[in-house]
Amino acid sequence: MENGSIAADYLEEIVKNFHRFGTYMFIDENTVLAHAEPEAGVNTLDIAFAFFKEPVRFEKNREAKLIIVFAVPDYEEHIRISGDILKVAGCKDYVDTMLHMNCENEIMTALQSILQKPAD
Repeated sequence: MENGSIAADYLEEIVKNFHRFGTYMFIDENTVLAHAEPEAGVNTLDIAFAFFKEPVRFEKNREAKLIIVFAVPDYEEHIRISGDILKVAGCKDYVDTMLHMNCENEIMTALQSILQKPAD
């Protein structure tokens, strides 16, 4: 929000979606892909990764150590970027390693390494 990529309404819509649809934003046991419709306040493409050493509690006793806030201005971009996000979330060893990193540059390097790996 600080860089203007999303409006405050977008974050409010994410929270409403959690209340409306439950824990559907969990893409695995420890990862949430927090997002809403582009019309809810997306100005430009943006993705934020938040790693938590202590899990964040959600409804139905679900917990997350990684929350990815995902904002895309259109549906074509949504599909393309979703694949990259799922690739990152699917690399359990990397995600566990990133949870223990303290430096943004280390995390960015690890993310780039995952995304540059050829598909299995």
